[in-house]
Amino acid sequence: MSRMRRIARTLAIVLLAGPWTKAAMRKRALEAFGQGFGRRADRLVKGILTAHRLPYPPHRDALDQLIRRSGEIDSLPERAIERLLALRPKPKPPQFKPLVRLQAVPIPALVTTADLARWSELPVDQLDWFTDERRTLDRERADGLQHYAYHWREKRSGAWRLIEAPKPRLKDVQRRILEDILNHLPPHGAAYGFVAGRSCAEAAAKH
Repeated sequence: MSRMRRIARTLAIVLLAGPWTKAAMRKRALEAFGQGFGRRADRLVKGILTAHRLPYPPHRDALDQLIRRSGEIDSLPERAIERLLALRPKPKPPQFKPLVRLQAVPIPALVTTADLARWSELPVDQLDWFTDERRTLDRERADGLQHYAYHWREKRSGAWRLIEAPKPRLKDVQRRILEDILNHLPPHGAAYGFVAGRSCAEAAAKH
């Protein structure tokens, strides 16, 4: 691993070690950089919060990439580089922290990949296959490895509509997500599609 990648990983661990607020993050960044790097710490934190606008922190790998893309570690003087390379921060154990308005919602506490594997009753390698984060299925032509079945259906107008139907195994996973998680989340007041007790006619009437 290159020095810059090690520094980005160190800073990611440091920034995730406490509250995800601008002031707290700046303090931790400055402690990692050392005195005299206040402006750099400000720019780094501001850039991260601008790129990641969610109220909760990103995954460590995503934060690592944000730090490297910021450019704030590319021109560090050698003394700061040596200081950062000498740091050995311990990653903070992941915790289940739903948003405040969702804390009373009875949903499974899924923190780690292992938690997700146990809940879904799927091995980790199959989770990777279903999530397809690397988009390998876009290049895979074997139908047996695809998660959807595709066919065309003619409309009354004579036009054609592409039907993308999940295969049984993916459908089981989707149903579990629906029943154990999504059905327990309160819909937004403006939502009408697929909300029990509401119709498309009521949605149209609002307009």
